[in-house]
Amino acid sequence: MLTLTYRLDDFSCAHRLVKGYQGKCAHLHGHNYRIEATLCSTELDKIDMMVDFATIKEVCNAWINRELDHGTLVSSEDPELLTFVVDHKQKHYLLKGVNTTLECLAKNIKAKLSALLAKHEAFGDTVMLDSITVWETEKASISC
Repeated sequence: MLTLTYRLDDFSCAHRLVKGYQGKCAHLHGHNYRIEATLCSTELDKIDMMVDFATIKEVCNAWINRELDHGTLVSSEDPELLTFVVDHKQKHYLLKGVNTTLECLAKNIKAKLSALLAKHEAFGDTVMLDSITVWETEKASISC
C-alpha cells in the first residue's frame, strides 16, 4: 500500500459554537484552517505515479476555495446566524444537525473530498482518500 500526503490550500472561516456551549468560542470568531489529505493506492499509473499532485490540487482546492474560504461555518442548530448570513447574502457553509466544531468540520470535509475524488477519472477505483488532518490553529488539529 502506498500513501501520499498533500497539503491543500489554507482557508479562512468564521464560526461560533452553539448547542449549549458556554465558552468563549460561543462568540463569532475566525480561524485560518489548514488541511492535509492522505491518499492511498496499491497501484501506480502508466507513468509510475499514484496521481499527479496538480490533479489533487485542482480537484480539492477548487472545492475548498469555492465552498469554505472567506465564508462562515453555520450550524443548522444556529437559526439566528443562519438567518443573518442568508438575509445579508453572506458566503456560508451549512453543517446540518451538528456544531461547527473542528471534529464535525473535518468529518464533513473528508466526506465531500472523498466523493469528489471518487468521481474524477484520474483517481478511478485505485486511488482513495484515506484520511485528512484539519488544523484549526498551529497547536490544534484533528485527523479522520
